Amino acid sequence: MNTPRFLYHASAVGLAGEVRRPFQQPIHAQATTALPRYGGHAASRVDNFQLADIVTHSTASSDATGVYNQLSNSFETTVKATVTGLDIRGVVTVESLTSMVHSTHPATKGAEPHISVSGSEINGLRVAGRDIVLESRLEIYSKLATMTALRDYYKETADFREDFERAAFVGRESALPEDVWHFFPWRRSKSSATLHEDQGLTIVPLYTIKNPSEPGFEVYENVIKVADFGRVHIGELIIQGDRRRLLMVHADLGSPCEGCVSAGCSDGNGTNPPDGGGG
Repeated sequence: MNTPRFLYHASAVGLAGEVRRPFQQPIHAQATTALPRYGGHAASRVDNFQLADIVTHSTASSDATGVYNQLSNSFETTVKATVTGLDIRGVVTVESLTSMVHSTHPATKGAEPHISVSGSEINGLRVAGRDIVLESRLEIYSKLATMTALRDYYKETADFREDFERAAFVGRESALPEDVWHFFPWRRSKSSATLHEDQGLTIVPLYTIKNPSEPGFEVYENVIKVADFGRVHIGELIIQGDRRRLLMVHADLGSPCEGCVSAGCSDGNGTNPPDGGGG
């Protein structure tokens, strides 16, 4: 069979980060997977990881598959990262999380790919002794699987646009403490009927944390500031025309331990080569 040519891209990391204080050490990436450019299958798993009293997990695994579907004449890529039993300094714990990106790229030259994050989830999330209640946007961003669909829906649907701008703190930098600014890239933008983008890329918050703020526990949509710990960022999706990058949990450790930990990272896309997919 003369299979059309396609350049696959898919990668996943279960957990990674670094410690800067009280000692300096990278948290070597756990369960990393990268798909070869011609597709196929790759997988990785690490059990019972522990770094001092800073971070532990029971399992971290990742999996990537890229195949040509002859029936639909399309290239299908699925990438997934899963972590169970995550514990970050005893302050952030997660029973399980999954970060998944699935893409379907038609072999037809110029056709727009459909890319979904369906199947991603977080279970049993606790922060600073509180069960965290999440309102998810995973379903809507899985349905808006093309860049065109997302741009059109944003323009045409006032409720969706208002929710996006509220969750992303669009134009509301003054409502945020400076140490969480970098989680909200549209904080200085003006309200607009056009999707907020920079060079064809948009960053969207996938969750709203419903727990109320309390002393030492400040909630800003999908970010929590915890006194004597740092900041916890839940669910961020980076969207481009032919690519999605998903991060489920990120912690910036501030005091007394300094560093960062990311868990559940998946990145999926691919492209037809310059000859437009010829054999």
